[in-house]
Amino acid sequence: MGIERRSTTIDGVIYEVTQPGATAAARVLMRVMEITAKPVALLGSAALSADPSAVLGEAAEAFVKAMKPGDLEAVIKPLLESLTADGVYVGTKLFDDHFAGRIGRLVRVIKWALQENYSDFFDEFVSSIKELMTTAR
Repeated sequence: MGIERRSTTIDGVIYEVTQPGATAAARVLMRVMEITAKPVALLGSAALSADPSAVLGEAAEAFVKAMKPGDLEAVIKPLLESLTADGVYVGTKLFDDHFAGRIGRLVRVIKWALQENYSDFFDEFVSSIKELMTTAR
């Protein structure tokens, strides 16, 4: 299989990206897990709670507190460093211009890149969480 070029269309723009190598992808995954571990645990408890809305705020706060300066770049750069939009290399210089006023699109592009690189991991992770929640009930 190896490193592949992947593409998708979001908001009428064709995005393409080359998957990062396994080492870079593993580094990103480790940081994503550090950032999301507590919020995901809180969301799991919210699903079991009589008042889930009370826990949702805690989950959001935990997510923000887990973020450190530089995390955005540490997570996004390896995933999107080869990004093209309609065949034009976005790169660091055009990144801010391309996504200015389009943060929702940026989030969808990041989500797509995460799915392309980690779908097997996240599928197993979600399956394990569902199994734990079923057991807890």
